[in-house]
Amino acid sequence: MQHQADFWAHCIHTLKRKHRLALLVVVESQGSSPGKAGAKMVIAADGARFGTIGGGQVEHDLAAQALDLIQQPDSCSRLFCVRHDGSGQVWGGRQTVLYYPCALNDLSLLQDIQGAFQQKQARQLVIDPEGMSVNKAIAETREILFTDSANVGWTYQELIGVVKTAYIIGGGHVSLALSQVLALLDFDIVVIDLRDAVQTMQDNKFAKRKIIVPYSEINQHINAGKQAYVFIMTHSHQT
Repeated sequence: MQHQADFWAHCIHTLKRKHRLALLVVVESQGSSPGKAGAKMVIAADGARFGTIGGGQVEHDLAAQALDLIQQPDSCSRLFCVRHDGSGQVWGGRQTVLYYPCALNDLSLLQDIQGAFQQKQARQLVIDPEGMSVNKAIAETREILFTDSANVGWTYQELIGVVKTAYIIGGGHVSLALSQVLALLDFDIVVIDLRDAVQTMQDNKFAKRKIIVPYSEINQHINAGKQAYVFIMTHSHQT
């Protein structure tokens, strides 16, 4: 969650200073394509970059094209369809990357996106040839949806502001290592252990909450739902 908020905060800060930037979003991917749907990157008018859409030569080439496009006053959103089979890299597959030029009149919209993550309010980000918008999310809103048809055109939709929570049962070395990985994936992390003197649990700076409670009472501290994930990392299989 924090990384998403940081990304949009960077976009806002850059847009205020540079007045224009290019947003690249992976809207769909197939096979072993390095950039998965939802991956994002921004390129400022001076060439500065933030984020990633998978790295490698493909990212380099798309960033260069995006930089050229935002120099054009009439630049508009478009799609890049990339096949990796002949790219010379170790991966294959293909990905579709959306280019969207952000100008100062998009500033309030970017602030709305950042606010959704900061306030943990579910919203739907929509990008299509007409522009970008943020709408109220409904129960049926999918995490990521990309459609493209000859009759209707293309639309990218993403559920934003939703918190993914990882409940890690056990506060040992493996729990600590897993916490570090999950923090990079924007999880809120809760570590639960029945021991009150575990050094690795005390050293866990990635956990949002640390709970010491008998394992028989775990159910009182886990909020079940589609965005809740439980990892069993206890020190004993008999737990």
